[in-house]
Amino acid sequence: MNIDIKTLTLYKNLVPTFAGEKFFSSNINLLNPQKPEDESIKLNELILLQKEYAEIIEGKYLFCQVPVQSEADNKTNELNEKTLQQIKKAAGEVYLESLWQQLNFEENKIYIRKLEEHSCPVIQIFWKLKTE
Repeated sequence: MNIDIKTLTLYKNLVPTFAGEKFFSSNINLLNPQKPEDESIKLNELILLQKEYAEIIEGKYLFCQVPVQSEADNKTNELNEKTLQQIKKAAGEVYLESLWQQLNFEENKIYIRKLEEHSCPVIQIFWKLKTE
């Protein structure tokens, strides 16, 4: 999977605006940051931000988008194990990019947005950067 990682600045809070759009969050445990080629990132259980005011707060993020490759996830708003593995891999790539660019994260939490783009479900990952 080729993942394109960008630095993204949200100038205002991002809230769900499309039908079927869902926001999730997950804490990340950095188990062994010295050896990212090993299983250095463990993704905990994803928790749906169920409150109506769920949002991604304005700020600077490392961001990536990946297509949902699981047939089951294409038909529901649930995230199954295969999609969680995609998210884990993408979060790992975002982490490695932060090392390459010598960037620090504000917290060990990623935000996940699931939506459809051109009739195809995608997952977007946002990891907030520390501002200096």
